[in-house]
Amino acid sequence: MVVEHQFVTVLDGPIALAAGQAFFEDLGFTGESADEKAVQLRRGRKEAPNALSLSIGNRDRGFWGNYKAMDFRLLPQKARIEFDRGRVTVAVSLIQYGKPTPQQERLLMAAANGVEMVLVRHAEIAVARASWDQIDGEVEAAIRKRKRRSRIILLVVLIFLALMIGLVVIAAVMSK
Repeated sequence: MVVEHQFVTVLDGPIALAAGQAFFEDLGFTGESADEKAVQLRRGRKEAPNALSLSIGNRDRGFWGNYKAMDFRLLPQKARIEFDRGRVTVAVSLIQYGKPTPQQERLLMAAANGVEMVLVRHAEIAVARASWDQIDGEVEAAIRKRKRRSRIILLVVLIFLALMIGLVVIAAVMSK
C-alpha cells in the first residue's frame, strides 16, 4: 500500500529535506539513502529478499516472522521525500499481504500530512505528529483488546479441558 502526497513549500531544498527527514526520524524511521533531491527512510522489520523465502518458511529474526502480524506497525515501511524546485512529493508505503485496513491508510496519511505541516506551516514536530500519535494509540488499544480476547478464549478452553479431565477421573474412580 502506497500513499503519495504532493505540496509546495517556500523552503530551500536541503532545508526542506532535512526537516522532512527529522520528522520521519522522530516517528522511528531511519535513513537509507539521501542526495540533494531526495531522502529515503525505512521503519519496521526488514523486507524478505524475495517471495520464495517467505514461502519456504524463512522465519529468521529480522524477516517477516508472520505475514499476518498482529501489529502491522512492525511490517516494513518506507518513506521517500523528493524536492523539485519547491514542489515536495512524499511517498509512504507499507508492505503487507492482503487488503489494507482503514487504520493503516490513516496512519500513512498522517505521516504524509505531518511532513506537510512541518514544511509548509512550519509547525513543530510534536504538533505535526499529533494525528500520528492518536492513530497509533488507537492501534495499540485495538491490539490490547485482541490480545485480551485471545487470552480469555485460551483460559476458557483450558478450564473446559481441566473439567473434562476431572470428569474422566471421577468416572474412572466411580466405576471401580
